Amino acid sequence: MLTRSNTVCKKRTSNSKYKRKHVIARSPATTRSPKPATKPRQSVIASAARQSPKSRQHMRGVSLTETLIMMPVFLMLTLGAIQYALIYEAKSSVDYATFMSARAGAVDHARKNAITTGLAKSLAPLYSPDMDAASLVATIAKARIDVAAFSKIKILNPTKEAFRDFGVKNTE
Repeated sequence: MLTRSNTVCKKRTSNSKYKRKHVIARSPATTRSPKPATKPRQSVIASAARQSPKSRQHMRGVSLTETLIMMPVFLMLTLGAIQYALIYEAKSSVDYATFMSARAGAVDHARKNAITTGLAKSLAPLYSPDMDAASLVATIAKARIDVAAFSKIKILNPTKEAFRDFGVKNTE
């Protein structure tokens, strides 16, 4: 049970007003040890705001320095993410082109000429953004030259013997 026992008055040193402090008596079962008075932590911003103008001059240019340190890191990460996206898009285009060339080869009895033509047609959008009839023929011709120069087509399955078993004579 809590009871109010008495009122204690203290005189402040800065002015003549009195501060009243109520003392509450507690029963022995509910008494607690008093917590030591701790000074609350001051944030860095609050302490910087209370500094004198002379000490604030030492902090001039800190944000510019931090920006100069971190800007290349953020710029490198951003440009690296863009480069990764471009590489992934090119890889997806090449994967699709090989899928289409394998499909063209499967339809035409695995003839290498059909496979190279299918690969050149699938890679044509990477060579030219124009898709009118005149530029499409020239683009496929450029892609065909590059496919012949920079790709190696090897048919793993079915083998030439399997084609001979089914009566297909020319697989070149």
